[in-house]
Amino acid sequence: MTKSQIQKFASIINFENFLIIYILLQPFIDVATSLCVRFINSYFTIGIFIRTLFLLFTLIYSFTISNKKWRRIIFVYCIFLFIYFILFFMNIYFNIGFFMIITQLKSLIKIFYFSSLLISIIPIMQKICFDNKYLIFTLFGYTSILCTTLFLGISFDSYANGSGYGKNGLFYAANEIGTTLCILMPFLFLNLLNYNFKNFKKKSLIELITLIFVIISALWMGTKVPFIGLILSLLVSFGICIINILKRKNIKEHLYKIGTIIFVFFIIFNIISYSPIGKNLGISINRISNISKTNNNKTSDSSSSKNQNVETVILSSRDIYYDNTLKEYKNSSTISKLLGIGFISNQNGFLSERKNIEIDYFDILFSTGLIGFILFFVPLIILLLYILKLLWNKKYLIFENNIIFYLYLIFISLIIARLSGHIFTAPAVSFYFALIINKLICILKSKEE
Repeated sequence: MTKSQIQKFASIINFENFLIIYILLQPFIDVATSLCVRFINSYFTIGIFIRTLFLLFTLIYSFTISNKKWRRIIFVYCIFLFIYFILFFMNIYFNIGFFMIITQLKSLIKIFYFSSLLISIIPIMQKICFDNKYLIFTLFGYTSILCTTLFLGISFDSYANGSGYGKNGLFYAANEIGTTLCILMPFLFLNLLNYNFKNFKKKSLIELITLIFVIISALWMGTKVPFIGLILSLLVSFGICIINILKRKNIKEHLYKIGTIIFVFFIIFNIISYSPIGKNLGISINRISNISKTNNNKTSDSSSSKNQNVETVILSSRDIYYDNTLKEYKNSSTISKLLGIGFISNQNGFLSERKNIEIDYFDILFSTGLIGFILFFVPLIILLLYILKLLWNKKYLIFENNIIFYLYLIFISLIIARLSGHIFTAPAVSFYFALIINKLICILKSKEE
């Protein structure tokens, strides 16, 4: 393709509008995916199909509009990824043949979706700038579906096995949707903080309705991540108000906002005991208390067992899945340790799809091996170091409202990836994390100019 053809291709596509439409469609894609999995039970859902097409289009578009340096980076990364995929499937074939090969391919695409999108979207984000309001509209889409279906009584249970309370709307995976809400919430609070009380009623009705929906969703989904995300977003907002008061910026306005935040806390903690998340937390606390009482009657030799049981409750059995997968990884060949043991478990000759640990770092390491782990995290580490470099050169920016929220989002995302997963391994969630990193880089670079 000649240079003029490339420019013509790029000129006829308004990627900013395309990206905005794609962002706004996310809740509906997730509903369609849920219905597809629940009632059709197909290997490739509409969600993974649309998101893979989006990734491929983004890669091609980014390659056409980027400069020579970025084209080389994208090309080299894709070549390394292609070679790794071939070696991965060769190793899988020698170990278990082509059993459930579609499942292996789908899972591998879901994992490397994030790193591929992270690299490909950088040149694009340097040329476009979409408003955060579209992320708030998407948050409104998710929470309105959750609240409407809850009101109508047509929600699916968050815990399919009946092990907990909560409703998940028409969505499929409660943990995945909960993590999505946790990542999108701060954009709502950032917008609310930027309003003053004089124009609040005129301009922010959609944000106020979304806030109500967010509170209901966080309490009634029953999972910990959206509830903790709500509490932390409120605390970060409180901290930003304190910082602005210390800087003597609109003191009266920020005192009103602190009062509002305290009022929201008051509402939450007065209704939490009646909500699914309150009941689930109560069950967990009682289980931990019973384990402690039981183990106190035993000898000190059982202390490690006690800690393990408490950890099992806190991590929702993720430590058990970790131990089982680690054992399988240790027993694998050296080549499998380098290329990964894949996504199919082999227990005494019985093959089945392996249950994810739901701790992203370990899921990636064990499934894709040391080489896949490095290939996945190198782009992320480089970009995070680049962000630190930009912040080091402009230290005063750290206390700006939007910078605080973006840094909080990156930090909490990395923590969630360790505690409950779905940040890196779920394309529906990793898409937002890739956007956040790129948007922060663009903001910092624009401040530098």
